[in-house]
Amino acid sequence: MFLLVRLKELGIIDEKYLLALWCVFHLLKSYGNIFIGRLTDRVAPQWLLTLGWIVYALIYAGMAWVDTAWAGATLFLLYSLYYALSEPPEKALVVKLVPDHLRGQAFGWFHFVAGIMLLPASVMFGWIYEAFGAWYAFLLGAGLALLATILLSLIRFEQKTETLNATKQH
Repeated sequence: MFLLVRLKELGIIDEKYLLALWCVFHLLKSYGNIFIGRLTDRVAPQWLLTLGWIVYALIYAGMAWVDTAWAGATLFLLYSLYYALSEPPEKALVVKLVPDHLRGQAFGWFHFVAGIMLLPASVMFGWIYEAFGAWYAFLLGAGLALLATILLSLIRFEQKTETLNATKQH
């Protein structure tokens, strides 16, 4: 939603244009999820997730610097690429890392933790946005995405083994 607030600051005041951008964003995101989902089945999901977080960082950095409505709208639509590059790999990692008999519970916990963490992240972003401006808020978001990317690169993901599958039978 802060991206939409930023678009209003950049001059897209008419809500019908914001609504149109929101709809096109979701169409692009949905199509991208299908395409990247297929790709996720063929390559290591952490690489696509890394690429997604880099795209996120670039878009947030861009939103800090843009000063025209058309540039902001372009970045907003490109933000759909971040979702396409991150959502399928996130789900693939859950499937890859969790024993089959715990998959539903793992997805529940994944979405619970992600949803709960959005609240403090949004409060912090909003406070920085209000107190210091869009430039600081978006650059902090970009920096944190790059930090997360570095941390992700340090994690070695192992495919679940037959041992894990065998433990569910005992």
